[in-house]
Amino acid sequence: MIREDAQIEWICGDPHIHSHYSSGSILDYDCPFPPELMLEVAAKRGLKWVAPTEHNTIAHVKKWGDAGKKHGITIVPGIEKSFPTGKKFWFWSGQFHVIILGIQEMPSERIANSFADFCIWAKERGYLVVAPHPFSPAGMKKRAAEKYVDAIEIRNPLTNFFANLRAEKLCKEMNKIPVVGSDSHMPETLGCARVYVDAPQDARADDILQALAKGSNKNFYQSYNDIFLVYRLLRKRFGLNYDKALAYINGRKNPVERAVALKFMEYGLADTVKAKIIYLSVRSAWTFTDTLRSLYGLLGDYLSPHYERKSDRKGQPPSNSAFR
Repeated sequence: MIREDAQIEWICGDPHIHSHYSSGSILDYDCPFPPELMLEVAAKRGLKWVAPTEHNTIAHVKKWGDAGKKHGITIVPGIEKSFPTGKKFWFWSGQFHVIILGIQEMPSERIANSFADFCIWAKERGYLVVAPHPFSPAGMKKRAAEKYVDAIEIRNPLTNFFANLRAEKLCKEMNKIPVVGSDSHMPETLGCARVYVDAPQDARADDILQALAKGSNKNFYQSYNDIFLVYRLLRKRFGLNYDKALAYINGRKNPVERAVALKFMEYGLADTVKAKIIYLSVRSAWTFTDTLRSLYGLLGDYLSPHYERKSDRKGQPPSNSAFR
């Protein structure tokens, strides 16, 4: 319950960020930056709360909390859990993600390794289940989102325009809570996605979680147009994960992929013009393929029957539009 003596106002935050405690399925450091730096930048950009959604772990929530106190930012504990799909897309390793906000503990290994059981376990404890970037290569299936999640991430800067449109459309049709997330793996992207909730200025994590669960939040999103942003992130990752990155590249079966990736890592660590040319070429091909895939999916969405709009929020339609 919101405290009776609390003065309610709109405070903004980001429900999807990472730090160097996030490890990828291939690399030890998926995000090369510590919580202290991420929160220092978040505070400068006016964020009042964040949800660190590290990949597959909540072991470092206390360190986030300590850094949050230093910078005046409320920490909503979270996790971005991965589940295998067996399907690969380019260099993507065949997995989809779900975010749990408010999580205080991890379930048994059996439950944690089952998507359905994990979501049911989370809901039973009052946690908020979110489908992040649902139409990216790491997105969950529609039926899974309809059955198990409370909220859908309708804007993610790492996801293409048409994939975000599909997410917004799905959110409206399923009558889920719309949220946005920066999915920040580096400080530069913090603040591009803001979720405003009606909560006390000195809101605690429970206040923010309760406000999100109401679905009355307002979303703000601004894309970042720095084409070399991911290039800089990759260089940082290669530097911290050199041995693992090299082993992964050498293990690729496609000789062309292997040769291009090896040259990119070699040139990238030296920050040469050749590295940027390789990066732009691969990025362009990836963007074209991924965008075409999403556009094809969007056309299919409009040609297929719509989901019946049902509400699990006291029989009422959403109190805010899916995107503001």
